[in-house]
This record gives sequence, C-alpha cells and structure tokens, in this order.
Amino acid sequence: MIDDFLNKFNMIPVSDLKKGVVLNFKIEKGTRNHKLTPILQQAKIKYATAICDIFKKVYHGTYPFKRMEEPIEIKRMIKNPQYLWLIFKTNENEIIGCLGAYLNKEYKRGYLFGFAIKPEYQGHFDSLKAFVGSLINIWKTYKSQIFIWTSEVRTYNTAPQYGNIKVGLEPIAFLPNKDIFTNHRESEFFTITYNKKVFKMRSKKKVRIIKEVVNCYLFSKKRYNLKEHSIENPIINLNKGKCSNLEKELVSREETDKYGNKAINFYFKKSQSEFSFIYNSISRNIENIKYKTENLEELIVFIRNLINFMEKYKIVYAECYVSAYEPEHQKIFYNANFKPTGYIPGFHYNKKTHEFQDIILFVLYKGRLDPDLKYNLIPETKELYKTVTMGI
Repeated sequence: MIDDFLNKFNMIPVSDLKKGVVLNFKIEKGTRNHKLTPILQQAKIKYATAICDIFKKVYHGTYPFKRMEEPIEIKRMIKNPQYLWLIFKTNENEIIGCLGAYLNKEYKRGYLFGFAIKPEYQGHFDSLKAFVGSLINIWKTYKSQIFIWTSEVRTYNTAPQYGNIKVGLEPIAFLPNKDIFTNHRESEFFTITYNKKVFKMRSKKKVRIIKEVVNCYLFSKKRYNLKEHSIENPIINLNKGKCSNLEKELVSREETDKYGNKAINFYFKKSQSEFSFIYNSISRNIENIKYKTENLEELIVFIRNLINFMEKYKIVYAECYVSAYEPEHQKIFYNANFKPTGYIPGFHYNKKTHEFQDIILFVLYKGRLDPDLKYNLIPETKELYKTVTMGI
C-alpha cells in the first residue's frame, strides 16, 4: 500500500525537485554504500535530448515506443501537466538515468514508465535508491489526487521485479508476450499499489464472474481480503440478423502516426456505441481498448472486427479491461479466445458514483512463452504466474 511505503520513509520531506536533491537516505543494510548516490531532479525542456539518448543507449535504438527516442516528443511531455519526468545526475551534472510518470487525476490513477539507467553506470549507480527516492517525492506530492499507482515490470531478470516489490508495487496481472525489447519478445507483469481509501470507496456491488476468472479472483481475494462474489455461467443468446445488420452499419476510423502506430475507432451509424484501441507497430500489440455498447450483438461485432484487424496486421497481443460485474461480457471475450490474466480490485473510478470498481484483464496472445521465463521470477511474480497460466 502507498500509505505503508510512505510511513516507512516519513522522516524524509518532499524536496524541491526543480532545484534537485541528493538522495542520501538509507534503504537497507548491506553493501550498497560503494554505489554512486544519485541526485534527483525534475526534468527541464533542455534535458529532452539527454533523456532520448538514454533510451537509445539502453535499448540500442530498438525501444518499442519510438517517441521516447525523439527530443521533440519528450519536450511535449515535459510541458504537459499530465506528465512528470525526473532525471538522475552525478555530482558532475551528467544525466545518467530517468523516470516518467503519467498522472490521470480524473480517474485518480498514476502510471510509472521509462525507468532507465545508462549501461555504463548500471551496477555502479544506486538505481534502487533512485527509484525509491523518486516515488517518495511523487507519491507524497500527489497523495490527495492519485489513489492508485501502476507499472509494467519486465522479466528479463529479477532486478526490476525486486525493485517494484520494494516500493509496494505488487504483481496483479500477467502480460504474456506483450512487448519486444532489443528484438526479443518478452512477457511482463502489471503491478499495482493503492491508497487505502480505495478499498473504503470500493463499490458495494456484488462481483459476478465466470468460472474461468476464479483463479485470478482468488489470487486477489487472498491479498486484499475481498468478499461477496458469485460464479455465473451466462447463456449468450444472440440475434444473428441483428449482428448481420450491425456489420453493414459498422464504420471504422483510423489515424496513423509517423511511427506507423494506429489509433482505431469502430462505431455504428445509428448508435452511440463505440470501440477504440491503439496499435503499436513495433511490438505488434494492441492496448487501451475502450468500449461502450448498448447490447451484446454490438460487442460481438466489435470483437469480430478487432480480431480481423489483428489477423490483417499479424498482431500477437491484445488486452482489454472488462467489468467484474458483467459476466456476459466476460464470456464473450473468453469465447473470442481472450483469457483472464489478472483480477484488479477497484481499478476503475466511477466519477458519477465516486466508487472504485473491479475489473478483469483479458488478454489474447499468440506464440510460445519464453521457456526461461520461470527462472527469471521472484516468489511474488512466480505465484501469480502459476495461478494465471493454469487457465491459459
């Protein structure tokens, strides 16, 4: 929990990151004293090129999110109040690392990304202290605005997973074959930490899940002491004629950026329903699926067209958050070969009711999982991996 993490470091005040601060606190006993202590500072516009150079060096020009390699894109994010960029410097003012945060104050969620250290400093620079020090400042600063923080942690070795656990970011969902790093397909874990207020404001609606979600649910139930759920097996009765008519009415809109990534939107001419997602041309994956439908026939038609799009572009991964209170939707996604890989309590903030509602992450992926993956897991990720892969 965020509260527990901040209480552990309650003697460390929030710093003026625009000026920079030396992270001279202690994390744990051991042999970390020989490592270079970082100077933490909020990024300025002039640091954009240095941040890009870090990503180019670390990933040898293969980073799947190409805007991280272009100074003009980093400058836009630094100017945007929804983003926060931090840098790590040496005493000689060399910028050797960075961390980004996306602040979605409307839905009370924050997302951490882009934590990277120059290769020549890895092992010599106290990256754990840099990570911990960054989050002490970020989480204290936005404690009243951001109640949930998430991140995606790689599985190429155990160090990133350990760092997440150290700050309370616990694995909650598995992302099989999601990304490509240095030309290698890699699975990741979705990690999360909460302000305790989330569970006080969590929806009182009874959770309704299909049996295929039970393993994921029980994993989260054990961690967060969840109660009141029912297991259902809804019968999906569809009007085939209506589906055929909806196919004729479907309209697709597509926007392609300079990197080949696409923002796709499906909608019907005579309906307020819509279905949108983002396609990453480097990783060949789909994220940010959002949908609003008036009936099951519309959802079926949307998913059919999504799958057609995946086949056309040879996409190997797609993910969608599905309500934990809509077993019919869950079953439709499952029947379309999406598999549940995580049950996430209170993830969606309902602005109308001021409640946090549970969701289930459903994933459609292709290809064989890395056989060495199981050797690169810490106990916490290994437990989730075993739980989820029993169903996929």
